[in-house]
Amino acid sequence: MIWQQLRTPFLAIAFVGLVSIFAKSVTDPTLGKPTAYTFPAAVPLSGWQPQVNPTPVKTQAPQAKQLLSKSKSYRYTRNSYQLDVNMHYLVGTSGDEQLFMRNYTAIPIDSKQLAPAVRYQKGIGYYQLLSDRSFAHLVACINPQGESTVTRKQFLHNRNTYDLQPSNILLWLTAKSDLRDRRCLWTHLTMPLNRAVTPQAAYRQLETTWISLSQWWTPRFPPL
Repeated sequence: MIWQQLRTPFLAIAFVGLVSIFAKSVTDPTLGKPTAYTFPAAVPLSGWQPQVNPTPVKTQAPQAKQLLSKSKSYRYTRNSYQLDVNMHYLVGTSGDEQLFMRNYTAIPIDSKQLAPAVRYQKGIGYYQLLSDRSFAHLVACINPQGESTVTRKQFLHNRNTYDLQPSNILLWLTAKSDLRDRRCLWTHLTMPLNRAVTPQAAYRQLETTWISLSQWWTPRFPPL
């Protein structure tokens, strides 16, 4: 009985919302598109010395730029370690680490030597460690809400958990926001390997650094 009483008002609100979305999409070309974002010139990292003029971010596939909003590279040194932090702000990503690495990094993902391992840090989220003959890598997607993710399944779970909230649905029905927030700060940390820096030693450095970076970037996620 209650559903029958609420059915007509609910359908009316939904209809008005859909009409509103259609009308705004025609008149406002920026609907559903995030605002322009500029990465900070410097990011503090405790215990590391920042370097100027780091190596620019490399992308592999021309079509990757269709989803790439912004990229920024930061370089740090500490004793015998060198660390590159490559940040990619992607809009409309699927959250798939394989697709990200293939399109936005120079990681030889088809190499059997990489031996990727997904790990989890409570309060931070998932991240992936892997290494080739020359570099150790850490890859993770910082989400707009929730913990970091690596796989498409983890990313989708985050979106289902945080996007499909009554408040978000109401904003979508009134054409004030997109229902799905498929943005990601893909983070790629890379460290050169040598006789003094083994993969295991590099992984320890990358994991500790990742925790600090995640805690710094999460509250500073680009606004819509």
